[in-house]
Amino acid sequence: WVEGINQAKVEAKKELADLRAEITQGFTNAAEAEKRGFNILKKAGVSATQTYAKGSLGAIQQAIALKQEALKKLTNNADYQKAMKEIEALQKQADKITGKTTTTSGGGGGGGRSSGGGGTKKDPFLEKLAKYKSEYARFQKWVNSGDAIIQ
Repeated sequence: WVEGINQAKVEAKKELADLRAEITQGFTNAAEAEKRGFNILKKAGVSATQTYAKGSLGAIQQAIALKQEALKKLTNNADYQKAMKEIEALQKQADKITGKTTTTSGGGGGGGRSSGGGGTKKDPFLEKLAKYKSEYARFQKWVNSGDAIIQ
């Protein structure tokens, strides 16, 4: 046996360490890029109300979304109730445009109120959710089937 320093092994370890450092730097750069991109999108989302025509459905929906986000930062009940009334007024404006009726809760204290007809219009989101749930149930039934032909 000849014992000594295996130069190829030393070089391979050094190359491996350099590659790990490069990968780590790549992850760090990617994380920074993600953070910058998130901040850009956040700023764009906040100023997106200016891209809609004033009084349009898109502008009203954007204003509702911003006010709902701001609700999370309120610290007293009076401000919360005021913000909820503003959101309700905006929702009524949106309903006038779409012709849809909505049911609002009044912020937890007023019970359910209808702002128009009987609220007979269906929510498209809930319809889509129900459709996805039924498709998922059908898929689960297929996946868990004991039928030899399917498996």
